[in-house]
Amino acid sequence: MENNEQIIELKKKLINGEINLEEYNISLREYEQGESNGQEEADKSLPEEYPEETKEADEAAQEEEQPLHKLHKKPSSGACECPKKPYGLYALIGVLALFLVLSVYTNGFGLRATGSTTADNAGVAQALGEVTDPSIGPADAEVTIIEYSDFECPFCQRAEETVKQVLKEYEGRVRLVYKNFPLSFHNNARPAAEAGECANEQGKFWELHEKMFENRLNLKKSDIKEYAEEIGLDMDRFNSCFDSGKYSDEVDQDIADGAMLSVSGVPAFFINGKPLIGAQPIEEFRKIIGKELAK
Repeated sequence: MENNEQIIELKKKLINGEINLEEYNISLREYEQGESNGQEEADKSLPEEYPEETKEADEAAQEEEQPLHKLHKKPSSGACECPKKPYGLYALIGVLALFLVLSVYTNGFGLRATGSTTADNAGVAQALGEVTDPSIGPADAEVTIIEYSDFECPFCQRAEETVKQVLKEYEGRVRLVYKNFPLSFHNNARPAAEAGECANEQGKFWELHEKMFENRLNLKKSDIKEYAEEIGLDMDRFNSCFDSGKYSDEVDQDIADGAMLSVSGVPAFFINGKPLIGAQPIEEFRKIIGKELAK
């Protein structure tokens, strides 16, 4: 491909969050089209804005290709890697928190027998889904699903209907735990994640969760506050929580937890510790849940 410097610059902008995945794909296709027609594209600049119709068409095309949003890709191998953020520190915090949880559940690391699987991934996923995270379903459910998601991600929005179907189909036997994993190139995803935690403080996480996914392209702070008022939150309390960034550390902890489980794209599900990545059809959930219930 010609114009290597332009392509490298384009990838740098994607990695640094200056453009989103949709803009990257559109621009890359323009370069490839120019090359096939023998046209020189070196002087073209990246489009700053795209019509809403184009954005929706691109999202639909991406869903067909791959049902999740990744953090970004390495230019050489195409493999996923994390953005250059202090996830090492987050992971260290997460490890310490995990050791604390495990010490409680194992009588000071006495490793008491439970009669269930001892797979590391299952144990970690279960421990990370405890205590304060928003959840639906009985605490003693036979199957626990840990979901890592991003309110601005089209694939996460797509997965929501499947998750609702799973909860209805396995009512009383499945518990869903929601954890935040906002991607860096989604500018409104992190504020939305913090808003969800503030709504959870008033016992209305799932109501705001529903509103934000329904309006994932309109998640500015002013929009979120409107949704919070619509679902009947105490707005003085919500605004104080949201504006102060009260739950910023909680969101960081969720990201660290995801990093411990090697989450590199969303949505990501762990069903009794078994990973299921992307907006998968309900049949994929049934396969894992069925095996877990049969144990």
